[in-house]
Amino acid sequence: MQPDTSAPVTTQQSPLGQSRRAHPGVAQVDDAVALQLASFQDALVAARSNPEFDGLQRSIDVYYGDADRHRAMDLIYAPFLRPGDLAFDIGSHIGDRTASFRRLGARVVALEPQPACRGLIAKLFFNDADVSIGAELVGAAEGSVPFHVNSA
Repeated sequence: MQPDTSAPVTTQQSPLGQSRRAHPGVAQVDDAVALQLASFQDALVAARSNPEFDGLQRSIDVYYGDADRHRAMDLIYAPFLRPGDLAFDIGSHIGDRTASFRRLGARVVALEPQPACRGLIAKLFFNDADVSIGAELVGAAEGSVPFHVNSA
C-alpha cells in the first residue's frame, strides 16, 4: 500500500528564514535540526560534483533527487520516531533513511561497511552531531565474514 502523499502540504517560515514544509502527521523539526538540514543540503550539492563519489551518482540521484520520495519516507517513519528519539540505520547505503530520521528530529546511528558509501554519509552529515557513523556489519552472531563489494 502506497502512503497517501496527496495530503495538503503547507509551507512555514522558520525563525532562520528558511522555508519548511509542514506535513500532516509529521512532527515539525526545531531550528537546530533545520540548521543541520541546510548544512546537509550544501554537502549534498558538493558531493554531486565530487569525483570521489562518481560511482555513487546514480544512487545519489535516485535517493536524494525526489522530494516526493522524501515526503513519503518521512510519512512512513513519522509514527515511529519523535524528535530526540534514537534510530538505527543498519546498512545505510548512502544515508537516505538517516536523512529521513534527521528530518523527523531523531538522533541516528548509521552503520555502513562499504567505504565509499560510508564516506559519502560522512560528508553529508559531517556537521551533524546527532549522527554517528560506523563501519560495523550487523548479524545474528559475533564473528567475521567475507565481505564482497559490488562496484558496478
